Amino acid sequence: MFRSEGANRSDRLNRLVAGYLAAIGGWINACGIIGLGVFTSHVTGNVGRAAVDLAAGQLGAAAGAFAYVVTFYLGALGAHLVLDSERFGRVISRRYGAALLFEAVLLVVFVASPTHASRLCG
Repeated sequence: MFRSEGANRSDRLNRLVAGYLAAIGGWINACGIIGLGVFTSHVTGNVGRAAVDLAAGQLGAAAGAFAYVVTFYLGALGAHLVLDSERFGRVISRRYGAALLFEAVLLVVFVASPTHASRLCG
């Protein structure tokens, strides 16, 4: 399944991989909520957390969970812009290096602040 890439990957294979990833993500969410009492993924878990908070009438908590989802997508957009731009170099490996360096800087900033580190893990 993971041996094919690029033009060798069929639409059927892509759908199969997406299905497996979604099933694994859902299983991890279920184990986290049952075993730990918390959602353990960034997007699907926080959307679930927001839904539970909305149903319980906890609007502030729901807004916080949605904020995690929005920031995740903003980070994905930022990574895409770095990888797609030749401003960070014509060689793709330099663009990946720039994206990883930016991520490392963000992680150091989060780790330096205990309250932000706990949010990063949430």
